[in-house]
Amino acid sequence: MKLHVIKEVVCIVIIFLTVYVLPGCTTYNRPNIEPPPRFKKELDSLRSDRTSKKSTRYTVKKGDTIWRIAYNHGVSPDKIIKVNH
Repeated sequence: MKLHVIKEVVCIVIIFLTVYVLPGCTTYNRPNIEPPPRFKKELDSLRSDRTSKKSTRYTVKKGDTIWRIAYNHGVSPDKIIKVNH
């Protein structure tokens, strides 16, 4: 009986880590990370193309966080706050 309960708890912990913790560990699409110097010139030209686009409208939905919105749109949370004040 105890072994069965321990297996259930372990499964719940693994699911929790997979769903909530691991996505936050990625560095993909985070604007505040600096690239290595050898890629800086190429990335700067790509950023200038990206910043020349018009701003995007987004309607906040229940449960949205500024961090998740910023992450999904490739901008910093500070930039969203600045634009909306």
